[in-house]
Amino acid sequence: MTTAKRGVWSSGPTEILGFGLDLLRRPDSDAHRRIALILIDNAVEQGIKTYLALPRRINGLAISRKEIDEAFENFGKLLDAFEKYAPPDRLARVAVDMIEYYHRVRNSIYHDGLGLTVEREKVDAYAAVAIDLFREFHGIEVGDRAADPAHILAAFLQEYALLEQTLRSAASDHVIASRPISFRDAARILDGTGAFTKSQMKALAELAGVRNQTVHGHAALNEAQANTWIATMRTLREQFPDDDPSKREEPR
Repeated sequence: MTTAKRGVWSSGPTEILGFGLDLLRRPDSDAHRRIALILIDNAVEQGIKTYLALPRRINGLAISRKEIDEAFENFGKLLDAFEKYAPPDRLARVAVDMIEYYHRVRNSIYHDGLGLTVEREKVDAYAAVAIDLFREFHGIEVGDRAADPAHILAAFLQEYALLEQTLRSAASDHVIASRPISFRDAARILDGTGAFTKSQMKALAELAGVRNQTVHGHAALNEAQANTWIATMRTLREQFPDDDPSKREEPR
């Protein structure tokens, strides 16, 4: 697997994301939230384009110039190419499904005129997805962990992604699937093998709900709640050390 590398090519998108995060540290207002969301969305788009367009010696992707040009035609095609060519293990650590959702929210704000607003929880959620994206594909930790509320959610989402990969890998040993196994399906499959207690299955179901609520901006996690869930997820991953992606060594 090609590891994330930091280079001068990342400076532009990183700076844009930094501006968006900086607005979220200022006194909360409709204007700050609108502009922050637009900046974060632009940073995500430019970050993905920059990654895909890097020379193969840097990103390790077997994507042609023609395919890159086609991907750059619109946002949908860009995400399709990103999901097709990006390394699956790193891609799984980023909520790509939510990028398209928040891009549509951004379009509503940008194209439908003034007067529209966006909830702070939604902007924080998109910022968290962006932080994970830049960490995984540009090797950059953007923002200040102590000052950015989005970092709390980003840490939670990162751990959730690791747990999801672990459960999917462990469940794949017990079923022949024609499509990717979902988080909930993987939990049910493993529960059928006796891997979980009733309380653990209850925690997994609640965890999936918390992830969906927060990533859609319908709820917020404070630091104490996030840390509690992170500890729970790490304990669950410890049950499957052979399937835990964080335990695998990077090839040199």
